[in-house]
Amino acid sequence: MGLMNIFGLNNLSFLGAGSYVDVKLPAGRSSIEGLLWKDWMNVWKFVMESQNGLCLLLCAAVYHFFPYDYEAAARWDAAVFVSRLQLNVLIVWGFYSACHVLSNFLSSRKFLPARYPNFADMFQMVFYCTLSAVQWTVWEYGFCHMLGRGYMPFQTDAEVLMSWENIAWNAALVVAVPYIRIIHFYWCHRLIHFRFMYKYIHSLHHRNSDIDPFAGVCMHPYEILYYFTTACWPSLYVNCSPFVWMWNLFHAMITPAAPHSGFEDHWSTDQFHYIHHAKFECNYGTGAICFDKMFGTFVDKFDVNVKEQYDKENIAKGKGQYMAVTNDVLNVLPKSNDYTLLPRTTGSSPTHWAGTPRTTAWWRRT
Repeated sequence: MGLMNIFGLNNLSFLGAGSYVDVKLPAGRSSIEGLLWKDWMNVWKFVMESQNGLCLLLCAAVYHFFPYDYEAAARWDAAVFVSRLQLNVLIVWGFYSACHVLSNFLSSRKFLPARYPNFADMFQMVFYCTLSAVQWTVWEYGFCHMLGRGYMPFQTDAEVLMSWENIAWNAALVVAVPYIRIIHFYWCHRLIHFRFMYKYIHSLHHRNSDIDPFAGVCMHPYEILYYFTTACWPSLYVNCSPFVWMWNLFHAMITPAAPHSGFEDHWSTDQFHYIHHAKFECNYGTGAICFDKMFGTFVDKFDVNVKEQYDKENIAKGKGQYMAVTNDVLNVLPKSNDYTLLPRTTGSSPTHWAGTPRTTAWWRRT
């Protein structure tokens, strides 16, 4: 414990299954209920003994070595935007590629051992992940422009260091960002699962039933616009360092990588969210602050039938039976309790395009 698990490492290693995993069972069959609400009130464990800590360290390094040019952003200097875009794309490709190698080449316990993304799937995920990096840069540039023009208050680094009060205030906001992200993500995610928004927007993200780290921010441009609104809280409403909103955007862009790997025996894997991709109408948030447990949408492991669990818990409360959508784009219930039988949408439009799933990885073609 302690420093052995710093940054969410497993005894200072990026590999290995979590303590909750029963290695005698297939991947995804171990109970995660004991992880719900765990350590969320322990700031050190929640921030520093999780991937939040490593991402915070990376964000601080970028903030220090690649500072924003607010005066140039105030003039809408295109060269500044392009240089920042290049940096952000390199960060995203580098971090997501590292998670891809960590999971697909160094890990062994795959949730869906018979499923790997094919080349078309990988191209789609990398393409939309890159578009998300572009929009990340647009958000950063927009904030820099507002600061450069004096449209929103902020504290310079010198002002932050002028008093212990300012240091404590900004440190508290930095610590609050992962909590803000969890709350924002849950409610936004629930909203985007409404039928109309799912069909035309969020279905792109769920095209990836056999997911990979690059699926983390493989989202429709409208969804990523909606997703990045997390940066508005609290930076638009309080006087703080630009690092706070930078950290909020950085966290939103980087942290989805490892939890979308599709494996359970490496750094920062997330069975909780993977079940959401497998069964759709459950586990909308995270286990740390588990709104799903509060509202009856929590599913513990893969060998749970979502419909049966929902009906059992909610018919008595007068909420009605679980209803699956059955149009050609969205079919949230697999035809059996076998989570490997996941619906896949095929079509010619970019938001629905993907090839036939492979049973071996695309880089292992024979």
